[in-house]
Amino acid sequence: MPTSSPTTLIPLKPKQIHILYPSGKLKTILLGVSNPRPVNRRKPAEPFETVQLQSSVRIEGWYIKAANAKGTVIIFHGYGGEKSSMLEKSDEFLSLGYNTLLMDFMGSGGSEGNATTIGYKEAQDVKAAYDYIASKGEENIFLFGTSLGAAAVLKSLHDYPLHPKAILIECPFGSLYRAAGARLRAVGAPVFPEAGHVNYLVHYREEWRAAIAQFMQQAVQ
Repeated sequence: MPTSSPTTLIPLKPKQIHILYPSGKLKTILLGVSNPRPVNRRKPAEPFETVQLQSSVRIEGWYIKAANAKGTVIIFHGYGGEKSSMLEKSDEFLSLGYNTLLMDFMGSGGSEGNATTIGYKEAQDVKAAYDYIASKGEENIFLFGTSLGAAAVLKSLHDYPLHPKAILIECPFGSLYRAAGARLRAVGAPVFPEAGHVNYLVHYREEWRAAIAQFMQQAVQ
C-alpha cells in the first residue's frame, strides 16, 4: 500500500510572490488600504472645548456640555471617519440631556498618527477618553461606537477595567475574518486562505474573537 510522503513547505521567493500578487495588491494586503487621512470638515454649533489626551499617540476630542446633564456619552467614529462625522449623533444625545465627548481615533482628524488598526490600538483611545471623563467625577458614562468605534469599545471593555453605565454599539464587525475578507475582495485578492491567516494570527495573539462574541452577547442582553 503506497504511503504518502511528508508535506514540505517551500518558501516563496520575492519574484514568485509578485507573480501571485502584483506589487500594489501585495502592499495593500500587507500594509493596508492607503486612504486619504480623514479631516474634520466642520465644528460643533454649540460651545465646545477641544481636549488633547494621551493614548498610544496624542488624540483629540470635542467636549460639549448640556444643561443639567444626566451623564456623558463618549462618541467614537467608524472606519475612515472623524469626529465631525458624528455631530448629528452628538446633537441627539445633547437634546436628551447628556454631555458628549466626540473623539478622533489615532490617524484621524486632529489626532496624531497615520494608520488605523481596526480596533486593536484604538481600544487604548477608548480608555483614554473614558479615564478623562471619569476624572471629572462623572458617574454616568456611556460609550457609543459605530463600526470601527464599536469594535474598539468592545475590545477596550475586554482589556481594561472600565465600568460604563451602558454601551451602545452600531454595526460592529461580525468577525475579524469578514473584515479581513472585505479588504482582500476590495483589491481582487482571494479571501481564502489569506483572511484565515490574518484571522488566526490576531485571534492567537489577543483572543479577540472570544472578546467580541462575549461582549456582543452582553450588549444584546
